[in-house]
Amino acid sequence: MRNFLLIVCLSEITVASCTVAVEKRSALPPSVTVTCQTIKTTTVVDSSQFVGSLQAKEQATVFAKNEGSIAQILVNPGENVTAGTSIFLLDTGSKIKAPISGTINEISVNRGEFITKGQALTEIINNQTLDLKINIPPELSSKLKTGLPVEIIDSLGKFSIKSSINFISPKVEVNQNGQYILAKATIRNDGSLRNNQYVQARVIWEQKPGVLIPATSVARIGGQSYIFVVEQQKGESGETILVAKQKAVTLGNIQGQQYQVISGLKAGEKVVVSELLHLSDGSYIQCLGDETKY
Repeated sequence: MRNFLLIVCLSEITVASCTVAVEKRSALPPSVTVTCQTIKTTTVVDSSQFVGSLQAKEQATVFAKNEGSIAQILVNPGENVTAGTSIFLLDTGSKIKAPISGTINEISVNRGEFITKGQALTEIINNQTLDLKINIPPELSSKLKTGLPVEIIDSLGKFSIKSSINFISPKVEVNQNGQYILAKATIRNDGSLRNNQYVQARVIWEQKPGVLIPATSVARIGGQSYIFVVEQQKGESGETILVAKQKAVTLGNIQGQQYQVISGLKAGEKVVVSELLHLSDGSYIQCLGDETKY
């Protein structure tokens, strides 16, 4: 009988112990599964974006040097020619030749038409090398200098062609939008650009080491920007627990899908980049891992 009672007591004690352990484990609030990223030092770019215009460095209008009738038109619009190529033949036997190499634009005369001396016949445009013209606001004149990198942004938002500023006007110009300083950069055409085309261009003022964070890691409350930094804590049983600590940061310019951090965060810290709406200061979290590192 004593043995039986002892076994019962031990069983009861064991059950009680298990119950307490379960209660301790369940005392922690449920955690939120999030994506975390470790922040690294990278290159921070201080830049401005403008609408620029392109102008072919070489373009020429073909004029008639003599009067007469067009006996033959020897080229077609859109055809590439080299300097010296015959493009018109007159009934007098004289030829009109291309003054530069390039592409024939529209031809404004027809075969058999009588032309006079000095009449414009067509235009030749060489798009291989272009001048990129950018109107810079005068308030940025202290930053403006020759040699600054310039990048053309394509329709996909990628920086397709790179160059540098090689001319800055010594005077301030005025147009319907106000005052500006004309800056130029020489563009080596990859075949995608045309004379008189408008393009998006980025002028890079400065590049330096710094910290960038994904835009998805930023929350705004009352005009202040916050992030959630991952911190480790010890549980009552000694286990490691991850918590999201809310932290105020000062942000700079956006670079792609990332913000420059001016203050409030340093390289090496880990931030939460998802499920921010489900978090508050001190929330328990589970990190899915560092999928991308900045």
